[in-house]
Amino acid sequence: MTNDSETAVRRKWWVRPALLIVSSLVGVLLAEGATRVWLSAKGEPYDTAAQIEKLSKGIDTTEAFTPQDEPRADGKNAGGVPFGRILHPYYGAEDRPDTGNILQYFAGSPPEENFEVLIVGGSVAMLFARDAGADLQKRLEADERLKGRSIRLLRGAHAAYKQPQQLNKVAYLLSHGYRPDVVINLDGFNEFALGLQNTMTGTHPLYPSPPVWGGVLLGKGGTDPALALLKLKHSMSKAHSRQVLNKAVEQGILKSAMGGLFIQKQLDSQRAERTALQEKLLRGDTGEIAKLTGEAEKQAVTQQAEMRGQELKLNRKETVDLLLSNWLESSISLQAICQARGVAYIHALQPTLNDKGSKPKVGKELNITAADGWVRGVELGYPAIRSAIPKLEAAGVQFLDLSMVFKDIHEPLYYDACHYSKPGAQLLVGPIAKAILSTLD
Repeated sequence: MTNDSETAVRRKWWVRPALLIVSSLVGVLLAEGATRVWLSAKGEPYDTAAQIEKLSKGIDTTEAFTPQDEPRADGKNAGGVPFGRILHPYYGAEDRPDTGNILQYFAGSPPEENFEVLIVGGSVAMLFARDAGADLQKRLEADERLKGRSIRLLRGAHAAYKQPQQLNKVAYLLSHGYRPDVVINLDGFNEFALGLQNTMTGTHPLYPSPPVWGGVLLGKGGTDPALALLKLKHSMSKAHSRQVLNKAVEQGILKSAMGGLFIQKQLDSQRAERTALQEKLLRGDTGEIAKLTGEAEKQAVTQQAEMRGQELKLNRKETVDLLLSNWLESSISLQAICQARGVAYIHALQPTLNDKGSKPKVGKELNITAADGWVRGVELGYPAIRSAIPKLEAAGVQFLDLSMVFKDIHEPLYYDACHYSKPGAQLLVGPIAKAILSTLD
């Protein structure tokens, strides 16, 4: 009997580990289910594809909102130049020469009967052209007055552009002798949010946003050892985050809601480290520069002066007044140079999350946070904009206030304090199409 009992025990040695494994799997499945229920209750149902897109954008938000060609095997874009941002003498920096291929389009001598709409502004304008451009084109094609004419949407918007960059870009295109039929300037947020953020990093409020052109500028004219080290750390951190995300995708980790949240937490931590490094870069980190001597010190100081511009000692109100003047005068100048050439100009004010009363925050929108400049810029800037609208209209500007387009939308549209999803962009199509068609009357 003893031998029989020992044999039975030996035969069933696997039962206990098997039960442990099964119970563990059941526990994981229950936890996964609970996580998905919790996210759904928050109005954020888990979706693998959406999570991958969100995490990818989070690695480099500026990169995510910039229209780029896919790099070729030789590391260059379709224009044959190294992939990445380059300096531009009139509007700071762009993704590549002739971003949007507008110069290339006009150089090809397009037919006179083409109806050309040039869209300028920042990333919101760029995303509008990308996500809702086809819908806008269909609306225009349906109008009898444009029957037989080929509609062309020219994408002149660029991530983080703000006035006077749009003014300078349009002036540069017009200086070639090119004449679109309509210019649409969709702006408002960047002029105040990024302008105010500039002042917080010691940069002239009307200068281009440092994240777009500062890194390129700092790479010119030799090497500043201290800042080069910061740039290297920032670049390595971003590359590591990309590796983490790619590995998670390959291993199927993001198919799980728990796995998705775990990777998100990891990437969020790495992004916070890069944010701190970027702040040091933008400020020039005087502590780092102070450690330099001789030519290295002179070079570092010179590069910072080039990036920051004239030092202005302004309080918050004076800064907002300057930003408003820039927004107003740039638009009036756009109206003047367009009107003188028979080009219709439409100035549209974009909607934004923290503009009071512009949209009820729901679901994931309730948890969106932003840099202080982004929040305060909107809180102070948008009321100032509304007070200045009569001045624009008195100057002959056709102004389109889209800031309240989402006022009655009780579904989440925003995925950060500035940018909204494709359904949001499509809500702008109707009023913009109507404004464009009114120029034909």
